[in-house]
Amino acid sequence: MNKLFYPLLDIVGGAMEEWEPEDGNAWMRKLRRRMGWFLFLILAGMGAGLAGKFGLFVEARCPRLQDTVLYAVAGGATLLALLWAAWTRNDSLAAVAGSIVFLPVGILFVASWAGGLLSTWPPLQSVYCPPRICEQAQSVRSYRESGKLDAAEEAARECVRRNPLTQAEENCRKQCAEELVRVLIEKSDPNSLPPWERGREQACGGASNRLKEALELCDDYGLSEDLKQRVQERQRRLDEACATPTPYVSPTPTVRAEVLRARHTEKEAFIDVRVFRGNQSLQNLKEEEFRLFCEGKPVRFEFEVRASDDPVCLIAVVDNSGSIRPGLAQIQEAIRKLNEFRKPMDKLGMVVFARHDQISVREPSEAPLPADKIDGKGALTALWDATLVGLKTAQSCPYPNRYLILLTDGRDNDSQELKGDNRARAQEIARRAAEQGVSICTVGVASKDLEEDPLRLAAHGCNYYPAENFDQVANLFQDIFGSIRDFYRLRVEPSVVPPDSKCTLQVLGAEVSFGFSQDYR
Repeated sequence: MNKLFYPLLDIVGGAMEEWEPEDGNAWMRKLRRRMGWFLFLILAGMGAGLAGKFGLFVEARCPRLQDTVLYAVAGGATLLALLWAAWTRNDSLAAVAGSIVFLPVGILFVASWAGGLLSTWPPLQSVYCPPRICEQAQSVRSYRESGKLDAAEEAARECVRRNPLTQAEENCRKQCAEELVRVLIEKSDPNSLPPWERGREQACGGASNRLKEALELCDDYGLSEDLKQRVQERQRRLDEACATPTPYVSPTPTVRAEVLRARHTEKEAFIDVRVFRGNQSLQNLKEEEFRLFCEGKPVRFEFEVRASDDPVCLIAVVDNSGSIRPGLAQIQEAIRKLNEFRKPMDKLGMVVFARHDQISVREPSEAPLPADKIDGKGALTALWDATLVGLKTAQSCPYPNRYLILLTDGRDNDSQELKGDNRARAQEIARRAAEQGVSICTVGVASKDLEEDPLRLAAHGCNYYPAENFDQVANLFQDIFGSIRDFYRLRVEPSVVPPDSKCTLQVLGAEVSFGFSQDYR
């Protein structure tokens, strides 16, 4: 074998004899001796390219991309093979023959794998193998029938821009034009325009331009008269709708809206509203029937249908020292009112206190509070220590609406936890309540030495109430627990609507103006 193969390489390489310099450079002698090897590698690479082009990849998924990959792989692999042949020290028959055989096999394998992988990548598909016109016409129709009008319009426009190569493709392009006309008709339906958009030049003008384009397509592609008449009928209906704009709603005198609450804090802002027709509460309204404006600008909101108020967790911090005996009946009646006004999901807890080592806790639950536990037989008064215990107890509440009700005469002569005078400790209590998100309402119980000032300072998110005006205290409890049912809540971003905004709510033609309250309780 050596006697046949090496003489052939020497004959091919003899043409490079004159390249050898007189000094007998060893590198040039090596290259001259391997010129035959180089030639066979080049022929092997070219043969692999031709075999792939006219033999293996004729029915490729994306022929143009497959050919590009084939040529790139063949050229790169052949160059690498030539470099290896030039630099290797192994010029045995096995190395020469193996490289000449392995090169085309490797080219075809890598080109087949890489071409198949890349042909599935949409960006390359759109460049090297876009769908045939007839395939695209089928896609347009599928998009339209499934309601994907934007996708159908985009695909149809791309289809009509392409140049058909055969009469069959020309017919398919005509189908694309027909599908585009149908899409433009559907997208110009006057019934799809919101009532308040009708009559606006921008809304009606856009639909009219689409129908004008549809008529031009009918003329350019010789589409059926029936389709052209559909376009003209749609234009007539659109002109009528846009010539007589419909207001947002027709005012209905019997409909009225009632804003129950409008709360604004750093963390949340919402409006609770009920809607009536006559004396009947409307309970099945949809979000699109409400519109909210603040300072004259429309405001986006999240819409909730509420069957009842949010559940509340309330801790009654009750003074049981001897100084409250004159108001003992007031305290017991207040506890009974708490039990009476609470909703089924509300939770009540209680902290009963006298001196600092006489503080008992009843964790929040759905059970009523025991009013008979208050007898006014305690010795000293640790009001602020007990309030701190109440704040800690409120942390176990499962609801975000948490309240402390202080039922006391405001005196403190035995608290150990806080420093300063009575006023300073009351202010510290209010600060901690604000940090923990707990509202404190204070009720001053009748006593010979009632101290109202610290009770006013301790109130946070609520107010101070004298127990003597028990109707006012009862109204407070009703406000806290709430008894409102079947209303709607509109939540807005606090950062979007300033707390001092003047707002208007429209629903079913009714309109009501309101402002936000920052001391909601």
